[in-house]
Amino acid sequence: LKQVYLSGGAEETPKIGEMLHSRSGLLVTEVDPFLRIAKPDEPEAVELIEKSGSLFTVAVGLALRAFEEL
Repeated sequence: LKQVYLSGGAEETPKIGEMLHSRSGLLVTEVDPFLRIAKPDEPEAVELIEKSGSLFTVAVGLALRAFEEL
C-alpha cells in the first residue's frame, strides 16, 4: 500500500486520518466522490442525498468517475 483514501462515514470520523497515518506511515487522503458531479434541481432528490447520501456515497461517486481522477 502507498496511500489510503477515506470517504463516506470513515471520512467523517474525527481524527481517523491522523491515526491511520501515525500508525501506518501512509499518506491518507480524504476524498469527496461527489466532487464535480452536478446535483439535481429537484428538492426531493437533494433532500435524499443530504439525508442518506453517506450510505451510498462511495459506491455511487466512484462509479460515476474514473478512479484515476481522485
